[in-house]
Amino acid sequence: MPKKSQTMIFEYVLLFTISIAIFITSFAVFNSYQSYFSSVVFNDQLNGIKDYISSNLLKISLIPENTTMILQIPKRAGNEFYALNLTNTGLNITAEPSNRFVFSELFYLNASFNFSGFIEPGRESIIISKKGNNIFVS
Repeated sequence: MPKKSQTMIFEYVLLFTISIAIFITSFAVFNSYQSYFSSVVFNDQLNGIKDYISSNLLKISLIPENTTMILQIPKRAGNEFYALNLTNTGLNITAEPSNRFVFSELFYLNASFNFSGFIEPGRESIIISKKGNNIFVS
């Protein structure tokens, strides 16, 4: 008789151990998927913001007279604030504090226009202005 109860206890302990191993493995797999997809979504959001601003910079460059436009932009990408830096080399959007960034060469418009401006993190709107062949953000 004692052997039968020992076998049952061993079976329950083994079943419990296997259940814990399955739970830990499932948790690790889903946690890694969550990290991966969060990173993909974050990069897509930064690229979407970059494309939106770049296309409006192209649009304002096609207008012959001096003009100004106001763009509404998201305050954050993912859970991070981001800064915009517009130079003659292109548009750079850098997330803070991770320092991940996306860059656009602005369709090689730097041959015809001078670009400048910096937008600090946390802004919900930006102003794009064109005066002559100068385009700047503020």
